[in-house]
Amino acid sequence: MVPSFMRSIAAILAAAAFFLASPAAAQQPLTYFGLTFPAKIGGAQIGSPYDFEKTNPGVGYSVEYLRPGWKINVYIYNLSLPSIPEDVQSELVRGEFELSKNAILKSPSYANVKLNSTYVITDASLRPRFLCATVVYKRQDFGESDSLLCVTSWKNKFIKYRLSAKRQKGSETEAKAFVEAWTKVLWPAS
Repeated sequence: MVPSFMRSIAAILAAAAFFLASPAAAQQPLTYFGLTFPAKIGGAQIGSPYDFEKTNPGVGYSVEYLRPGWKINVYIYNLSLPSIPEDVQSELVRGEFELSKNAILKSPSYANVKLNSTYVITDASLRPRFLCATVVYKRQDFGESDSLLCVTSWKNKFIKYRLSAKRQKGSETEAKAFVEAWTKVLWPAS
């Protein structure tokens, strides 16, 4: 099991990057831990990265993606664990998903938080690839929001997706399409 201290630091730093990422676009693909973050994917363009590793080894990196009306961050990290199974049904990956979901549900930055659903996104071969949750909440500076969280594992790393938009019809479908586009990046043979 991951030490609760490391999980707490990861959750706090991920939340900080989610709200503090710079809007300046990087324009070029970026590579962290062997994963190339595409310049464009799922209707979004790459933005600014944030390096947590230099001050908190194991907490990794985040990359912002830009899309009008959306706040999108993709995180890659390993919590300094020697091994992370590439199986979203494993206890370790499910535990990281639950921790990430609870960080949203219990965040003091949000009001009227409601968990709408949890589900698994599969690849074209119907293999479970992402554990996801949809949440509705209100932020003082952003208003009513729809938010999607997805967690997966890849080559001994956790990859987390966090997408939020003002409450609107179809936002869950749009967010889900962004995450699904990553199956071809992470598992091109799928």
